[in-house]
Amino acid sequence: MIFSKRCLHALRAVLYVGTQPPERDYIPIREISTKLDIPFHFLTKILKDLADQGFIESSRGAAGGIRLAKPTAELNVKEIIESIEGEDYFSGCILGFSKCDAANPCALHDRWVAIKEEIQKMLGEEHLESLSTRIQEQGLRLLEM
Repeated sequence: MIFSKRCLHALRAVLYVGTQPPERDYIPIREISTKLDIPFHFLTKILKDLADQGFIESSRGAAGGIRLAKPTAELNVKEIIESIEGEDYFSGCILGFSKCDAANPCALHDRWVAIKEEIQKMLGEEHLESLSTRIQEQGLRLLEM
């Protein structure tokens, strides 16, 4: 399972916003683009999709930008991934076959099912709050990819 560049940028952007001090209301998109080295126009398209799906809110003007629509404790990573990659992302075949299931398994199906379930569980239990806290505590750099 490999996330698209679009998905990785979306995750990094919401994590960047989630790690900002609470007194910062809206974070300028240009700042996010620059700090994370994401092309501005590509980022704005990603952020529009996240706003349309209720993950972020945006504001125009000199003090504008984006902010999270919910507290970080209420935003789980799996939901963000599915919003970008599509709701059926976690149900696909590891080898990309369209007709892979228990009745017609690919060569890796049986092993992949258990791994895939564990990944979904982990991402479903992981919220932006815990990730943001770990990033701040460990001093991890969001820019490194």
